Amino acid sequence: MFKAKILAQDYFVFGNGKPFNAGENVFRFNDVIILNTHIYSALKKRFSSLNINFIGIHKFLYNTFYFPFPIDYIYYLSKHGIPKPIANIKIPNIEILKEDDFRIYLKGEHFKGEFGITSLKTKRLKIWRKDKHNLKKVKEKLNSLKEFKILSIKLETGLEIDRKTNTAKEGNLYIESRSYFSSEKGYVDIDIIVAFSGKSKKSFDKNDYIVDFAGESKTAQIFIDEIEEFNELSLPEEDIKEKIKENQYFKIILLTPTNYPPKIEGAELVAQLIGKPIAFSGWFNVYDDGKKIDSFPSRLFKLIPAGSVFYYELKDESKLDDIFDKYWLKPAFFVKEYPYFEEKEEENPQSKEKIKINPLGFGLSIIGVAQVE
Repeated sequence: MFKAKILAQDYFVFGNGKPFNAGENVFRFNDVIILNTHIYSALKKRFSSLNINFIGIHKFLYNTFYFPFPIDYIYYLSKHGIPKPIANIKIPNIEILKEDDFRIYLKGEHFKGEFGITSLKTKRLKIWRKDKHNLKKVKEKLNSLKEFKILSIKLETGLEIDRKTNTAKEGNLYIESRSYFSSEKGYVDIDIIVAFSGKSKKSFDKNDYIVDFAGESKTAQIFIDEIEEFNELSLPEEDIKEKIKENQYFKIILLTPTNYPPKIEGAELVAQLIGKPIAFSGWFNVYDDGKKIDSFPSRLFKLIPAGSVFYYELKDESKLDDIFDKYWLKPAFFVKEYPYFEEKEEENPQSKEKIKINPLGFGLSIIGVAQVE
């Protein structure tokens, strides 16, 4: 298994970065980053012989890991299987959670104690909902979570290019948006930590490389180390298992986009909270004996975004360990669909058993406690 740490040479920018033939369409907007595809493309371009299978993809800044903000952060699951907010307030635009906050959220304790919630029983919940002091605390906490942002959207303008002469067409302007990893103080070095497996035909000849990464031909430095297992995250896996055994409900949180929720043996899907679907396509190359003979765009996929949450009722407690082996920080939460949602067998570093994952990193997920009324 390998670990790659990706550092921007100056800053990361995501988007095409190239002028396009505007025609009647003079505006192109991009506010979604599908990070796993950018990383896969960068690694494959630099290490073409490497058989990459993603295991984890995480943003890392100031010695702290960050995770996509879960859509259900202030929700609980009612006895009728309907996600309901604990407070009738609008959630601000929050992008990420620090590892410490995410750990508490996974255990279902992010609105306990501090806000006076000792139980989510209906009577107690109704009393708490009417408490203006607690509602004020919820708003303050949510506002504190939105203070730090790492994604910035900026509009860029340019001229339409004549592809035959490779010159600008007079009077033809276009506008497109580009996404940057940045903070309010300016551009910051956001490290990306990637865990992946795969055997190379030849070993890496050194520990660090320079690669083109994302848009505008920006370069990044990649440091690669061989590791036994990826254990840098300090998340309460065993505590979460015990809590799930108590109430027989759990939830799966997406850390990268996926296409559909799969059927899980020993559990039943009872509810879901998902974000706005992402339109996704790519360029498909056809090879014959290692030589590219054709290329064409793939069909359009609608992806479920990171941060979406799926609630499950545990029907067979004996399957809980298997569920964690498959969906705890592994890209396995997807339904097989050609060409981007293919399956590859991979050995679980902990159990040493074979599991099926998506090599592109789609469907990376984690498991948390579902708070049930």
